[in-house]
Amino acid sequence: MPAGTTVTYEVTTSPAPCVGTGATSNWPSDLDCSADSWQPLADYAGDAAEITGIRVTLDFTTTAAGTFAPGASVHFQYRTVNVPWQPGDVPTADAVVPRLNTGPSERAWNQVGVTAVLSTGGSLRRAPERVGVQLLVGSAAVEKTVSGLLSLAPSEVTADASCTVPAGDGATRVPVELGALATLTVPLPGTARLDGIPLGAQCELAESGDVGEFGEARRDPVGAQQVDILVAGSPSDAVPAAQLVTMENHYAPRVPATGSLSSTGVDSGQLIGFGSLVLAAFAAGAALLAIDRRRRARG
Repeated sequence: MPAGTTVTYEVTTSPAPCVGTGATSNWPSDLDCSADSWQPLADYAGDAAEITGIRVTLDFTTTAAGTFAPGASVHFQYRTVNVPWQPGDVPTADAVVPRLNTGPSERAWNQVGVTAVLSTGGSLRRAPERVGVQLLVGSAAVEKTVSGLLSLAPSEVTADASCTVPAGDGATRVPVELGALATLTVPLPGTARLDGIPLGAQCELAESGDVGEFGEARRDPVGAQQVDILVAGSPSDAVPAAQLVTMENHYAPRVPATGSLSSTGVDSGQLIGFGSLVLAAFAAGAALLAIDRRRRARG
């Protein structure tokens, strides 16, 4: 910008600055967006996530020429970064937090408008096409199968789900707030879906509790399975095979455990003594049999 230009940076937390909430934009009738509440950026002490608009005013009357010359140029550049929402954050658009299990999130629209007050009177206004940002989402699913004695299987089981997405630093990961969807009810046999997961998330799905929680003799596999959400889709779309995990429960009759001698109610000393008597009786029977044979031989 020309040397001597006075620059003022302001911010607002109004829900829809300049645009308004009606069917038409407020900007044509309010070129400097004065209907919204603005404050100097240097004085703003709130959370950056609450800022919904930025206003930059360039005053050329303080330059040597006192005006912005025809054919001159001004360059103003700014950048915004979307990072995952975490508990305690105040999202500025629905695109930051997807509507889990209800389909894609809404678009967050962004646009830059420029207004110039002419030295000869009147004004000019220009605005490029608006740009929309939308967080793409996909789905995961848990499929449960059963084997063995199916009459022992319950009608449903539960599975635990947890998902993470990359944090703003690109190195760590932060959890996706699944709420009530962190526990899925899965019919046996059958499938349960988890929709509205941000694209790029990693999810772990595991049957709840330890082996035997639902009467099963074994699980295959045991423990959590991981899926990457790489294909966008809505609840009406089929879940991609790579985003579906299968878990099998095997049901079999329970075999009673063999107890120790102390659990039979019989004193071990008595049992050993009884066994000795049986052996003695058998030995006596053998002796009588031998004597009887000898007597027959003599006769």
